[in-house]
Amino acid sequence: FFAELFAKLRQLGCAIPAGVEIACHTTVLACDRLESLADGDDDEMPSPIQIDFENGFNNVDRAALQEAVQEHCPQLLRYNTLCYHGPGNLYAIEGGKVVATIPCNHGVWQGDSIGSHKYCLGMLKFFQKLASELQPHTAFNHQSAGVPFSAIIDDVTLVPRRRHVLTVLDFILQEAPKHGQVPNLGKTVVWLRKGSLRSDLARQLIRRGVKVSINGLDRLLGAPVGGTDWITKDDGHLARITGKAIHLTECISTIKHPQCEYLLLRYCSSNSLHHIGRLISPRLAQGFASQHHEAVLEGARRVLLAEKLSPIQQARLTLPEYEGGGALTTAKQVLNGAFLGSAGATARWLSGKWWPEYAEYLKVMASHREYQNVANIVEQQFEAYGATAMAGTTRPPYRFPDIDLQTPTSLPTQKQLSRALHRIVAADLMQDLVASAPVAASWHISCSLPGSGSWLHTMPYVNRVAAKTWRTMFCLRMMAPIPEAAGVDRCVSGCSCKGWQLQLGFHWMSGCEKHSYNTIRHNAVAAVFRRLFKKIGWETRLKEQAGWLVGAPDLRPYDCPARPNSSTPWTGIDIAVADPSRHGYLSNNQRYFKKAAAAGRYVHKKQTNYNRLLNQFSVRYLVDYTPLGFEVTGGFSKKVCSLLSHLLESEEAAKASLSATEWSWSAMGLPAYFQQAISFEIVRITAMSVQNGIRHAQAAAVTRHAQAAAISRPAGSDSE
Repeated sequence: FFAELFAKLRQLGCAIPAGVEIACHTTVLACDRLESLADGDDDEMPSPIQIDFENGFNNVDRAALQEAVQEHCPQLLRYNTLCYHGPGNLYAIEGGKVVATIPCNHGVWQGDSIGSHKYCLGMLKFFQKLASELQPHTAFNHQSAGVPFSAIIDDVTLVPRRRHVLTVLDFILQEAPKHGQVPNLGKTVVWLRKGSLRSDLARQLIRRGVKVSINGLDRLLGAPVGGTDWITKDDGHLARITGKAIHLTECISTIKHPQCEYLLLRYCSSNSLHHIGRLISPRLAQGFASQHHEAVLEGARRVLLAEKLSPIQQARLTLPEYEGGGALTTAKQVLNGAFLGSAGATARWLSGKWWPEYAEYLKVMASHREYQNVANIVEQQFEAYGATAMAGTTRPPYRFPDIDLQTPTSLPTQKQLSRALHRIVAADLMQDLVASAPVAASWHISCSLPGSGSWLHTMPYVNRVAAKTWRTMFCLRMMAPIPEAAGVDRCVSGCSCKGWQLQLGFHWMSGCEKHSYNTIRHNAVAAVFRRLFKKIGWETRLKEQAGWLVGAPDLRPYDCPARPNSSTPWTGIDIAVADPSRHGYLSNNQRYFKKAAAAGRYVHKKQTNYNRLLNQFSVRYLVDYTPLGFEVTGGFSKKVCSLLSHLLESEEAAKASLSATEWSWSAMGLPAYFQQAISFEIVRITAMSVQNGIRHAQAAAVTRHAQAAAISRPAGSDSE
């Protein structure tokens, strides 16, 4: 209802998905279309006006609001009357005490959950009058007086021809106060495209108190509009918001808690310029996005305590989680997808025929140079990937979305485009790793398994994990040297491992027979499954509690047997956590472990051993043997995902809920919680195993140095 009501009146700031983007794109398209219609006539040139109403929400006429609610949405009448039937109070609080009480008889409450809707309803008559006066649907007719415009709540942008600028501006200056709105002249700007500050029009505008620009509008509905020099200037809007985004990243690095730093980098910093990609051509935004990208990488380097980041680490840090990355994806990597995706969203909205002149906008978009350039770049990337995939490289085939700018409504969404572009980057990376570092290739592809990055979502919580352990977890995922392993050149006595596997901690994940926590990790995962079965009401038994095999009561083939009730068979869970970095298990014709192949090999081994047991002994109870494959990255095999989905979408699970302590994981439901918990336990124990190995290696090094010093000391040198 609200979307239809507001859209027809060009109010795009409320109830309109992607409203800011629609307003920005249509404003640019209107400017370009009117300029082409002007055909060199200065009086016909578009001259956008940017208007902001001063203290708009607090000055809405409540009588007009009540009238609009009664006419258009009477179901809200009681709520509106309750909120605005009389004067209210604004309380000023300082030091926990009320220091002032200010009566409020006008406007919309700041705390109103639908305050934006109320503002738009209160201003309904103004926008009806504006649309009636300006006739925006006639704007693209030759020699028309129609004026395209759009509003984002109390920010209004209009695109009159130059000969109509004063008429339009004077109308708003006179009409707006009748509806409780006063234009903020300090923020009202008129852009005289290809005009002069010495012109008579410029002088008349200045006398009215408004600002005049001949280069562009500094901030038009979230992004600057103008020529290249204007948009990219050193003190412009993009430069300012980029500086603030970089400053935020620098502030995050002062926290000195790796998990907090990472989460803030991921959810607050890396995405702080993403909106720019949907509003501005990548050609103009690239430089600013690159500056911010470098700042985010520097923040990640500080989290890892690395001396520097290799190109591979930089690529992996900024890839999405599902591509095996660190999910610090910045605007730089999504500019093309964002711009085309936003254009598609705008086109699809316009095709809803909210505006009579919608076809004209779509026609201009289809032939616009900026959109064409970006579409060509993306298509070339898709074609290049397809050509190399066909040539038999390690790149798997990928179904790329079609891009047809002649039909803007068919443009893919940003999600579709970004996924495709990330796939290309990940495929390039994987191709390089397979050729130069096969173990890293196995590790990277394991990090792209479902669940492998779920632990990254967990919130910092007292006593859950030490900061040093979390940093080790993150270093392992990103294949960055463990800070504590600096200087460690060999494992303990009796272990021959040396070199990079020690610096990265890979040796101690599962391969060190003396110090790896394989059993501890295995038991930790089993404990989470017991919690899961208990949560959904299934009967469980510890593996020690039953003699499962007749004639071999001491054998324990199941880690976590469970069943929904006594009339159903047991599900015999058998945990298998594989290490994809142990290439000694690869067959001769394999260069690296493909996706979930390490877990699959371990599950096959488990199944073979179980079958051997069945050939020797009979099972006392009816059991469905279920070996589950995981990898030390925290990744799940398909069978694990299928089982979790079956268990957690059951009727029993629907009756369960998260406890207070479980909410602290950040999961919003049982499936996400247990995925996080399993992934977290695998990676946490793996990191603790690495830390344990490093401690023993350091202690062994001290012993070796002491022994070497004792041997080299001359006889009798300590007799004094």
